[in-house]
Amino acid sequence: MNNQSIFSFSYLPLTIHLECLESTTLPGYLGSALRGALGWELTKNPQVYSYLYENRNLQRGKADVVNPYFLNVPRKKLIYQPHETLSFDFVLLGDAAQTGNRLIASLSKIAILRLGAQRSVFRLKSIVQASNQTILWSSDRGILQNPESVLYQASREISCQYCSIQLKTPLRIRRDGELLQEYDFATLIRNITQRIKAIANNYGGSIDSRAAERICQQALHVNRFSSQLYYKELKRYSNKQITSLDISGMLGTMSAEGDLTAFVPWLLAAELIHIGRNTTFGLGEISLVID
Repeated sequence: MNNQSIFSFSYLPLTIHLECLESTTLPGYLGSALRGALGWELTKNPQVYSYLYENRNLQRGKADVVNPYFLNVPRKKLIYQPHETLSFDFVLLGDAAQTGNRLIASLSKIAILRLGAQRSVFRLKSIVQASNQTILWSSDRGILQNPESVLYQASREISCQYCSIQLKTPLRIRRDGELLQEYDFATLIRNITQRIKAIANNYGGSIDSRAAERICQQALHVNRFSSQLYYKELKRYSNKQITSLDISGMLGTMSAEGDLTAFVPWLLAAELIHIGRNTTFGLGEISLVID
């Protein structure tokens, strides 16, 4: 079987550049602030807002419906001075990539974006397609080019005897309603296959379900697995529920050894699309070292 036929999906990675307009210190984790500020602005385009932010309602309230986008957020810089740039990625998944033009048109109307509890003032500077660094919109020239979705196909199998997985943002995987604080390799692989399957089934794409189940069974036999994880407490404020919500998760590194070649395509996809819950806040971002 052609390895690329194991799974595929389209996506549209947009890098959004904001210019700081005043000296400010931002929250320690920006995912909630960025998602909330963008969501507030997108309510002015109800069709785009509903599809991206209220897709659970569109799918009749199904539990744990995967969202059609996720964020990559800056993690280290908190203090910004006037004219400094804050950049983050807004990545549309599957059919949501077709909303790219409408999303850009909506965002281009933003005069001011206010972030965090201090309502720090930023303005939209430019929107770039991250996959080829094409400038799609800029504040001084307007819309320059239409975005083009990218087809992601399962990579070829790369010989691998060792893999290190760094959790760049908190990872949230729940089992029986409880947040897991320890993982085994099989848990990670099953979560990855479930996320890819959910994207393909809900937003267009394909996945070989039998191949996904086989790789999950194989993962049960990977015994040389270790982790150095710690619990990261994280909260966000929900304007809808008018309360603080817990989005804590695990940070650290994990490693596996053995014949891991068959797992590489799934792990590389996870590096792109994140894993676990609350990816719309930028959670579940990982980086890999494959040897």
